[in-house]
Amino acid sequence: MTGSGSLGKTKRYFYYHCKCGFRIRADKVHQSFLETINVLKPSPEYVHLFRIILEKLYKESTFLESVNQRHTIKRMEELHDNIYSARSLLLSKDIDAGEYHKIISDCETKITFLKNKLDASLISLAQFKNRVKFMYPMISELQRVFEKADVSEKRQMFNLLFQKNIEWSDSCFYKCLNNQITHIYNLGNKVITGSPVTDSFDNISTESLSEEHRRILNIEKNKGREINALQAQRILSFIYDYARFIIQLYTEKPYQH
Repeated sequence: MTGSGSLGKTKRYFYYHCKCGFRIRADKVHQSFLETINVLKPSPEYVHLFRIILEKLYKESTFLESVNQRHTIKRMEELHDNIYSARSLLLSKDIDAGEYHKIISDCETKITFLKNKLDASLISLAQFKNRVKFMYPMISELQRVFEKADVSEKRQMFNLLFQKNIEWSDSCFYKCLNNQITHIYNLGNKVITGSPVTDSFDNISTESLSEEHRRILNIEKNKGREINALQAQRILSFIYDYARFIIQLYTEKPYQH
């Protein structure tokens, strides 16, 4: 699929072209896409699960950042010890004044760098905690997310939502939504395209599944839909992937709405 523009009587029009000779106005395709994602409203239970997963990913990143902070603090303490040792060596005349000042200068430069790094890290964590609250509704506001994304991020989001091969029709985007979307966004009896799901874990006991898996199985059961362990895993994987995508998007461009 390629794109091109042609000049009409009053303005320029853009088209998508297929190798087979088919072409269609780009604005028609874009409108159909936006109409599709605008009708996607997740079940409240999945909104809650998305929030839980966002908070979990935040806590994981906080833990990793706190480990980095401890390493930074330990390194700063080592540098202060080096300064103290240098003074002892100078007093004992094991090093001269020139060597002493070089050691002190190097250590102070590194300490300043590490302190700035630590301060920035603390500020970043505080900002990220506030952003997580802003991210909660983004599973329900797909158009807002799509409009915020750049071209590469739009492609990434598109691949999350849709199956790879799409043949144009007025309802092609709706028909080609990934199977996980059907459950999360409560699309009911939407016609699913693609291969049927086969699960080698059909006989797995629910006790051996994670709490998140069991939560998804219960959500679907309460809707009157039975799913197997692999389907639950795919739904959970989508929610994690989308949560990571949202965190990446709103961390890199937090103030663009």
